Amino acid sequence: GALIRVANDRFPQELKLQIYQALRMIQTKGGPSAKGFQVNMQTTYTKALGDPASTLASRRVIMDNLLLLVESLPRIDPIVKDLTAMIDGSKIDGD
Repeated sequence: GALIRVANDRFPQELKLQIYQALRMIQTKGGPSAKGFQVNMQTTYTKALGDPASTLASRRVIMDNLLLLVESLPRIDPIVKDLTAMIDGSKIDGD
C-alpha cells in the first residue's frame, strides 16, 4: 500500500519509474493476494498517465501495468471510463 501512496507524490521521475516497476512485480508475483490493491493501482496508474512531468519510459511502464491490471479485473468499465475522461478532458500532458 505504501508504494501506491507515494507513487503520485512529488518525487523525481526516475524514482517513480522504479516504483511503477515494483508495482508491476507485485502484480505479476502477488497473484490473488494483490487483488486487494487493484482499485488503488487503477487510480495511481490513471493519475500517472495524466502527469505532465512523466517521461515516455514511465508512461510505457504504466501502460504495461494497466494492461496487466485489466487482465486480472472482472470488469474494466471503471478503467475505460477514467481513460475516456482523460482523452475527452484536459488531463493529458497537462493541457
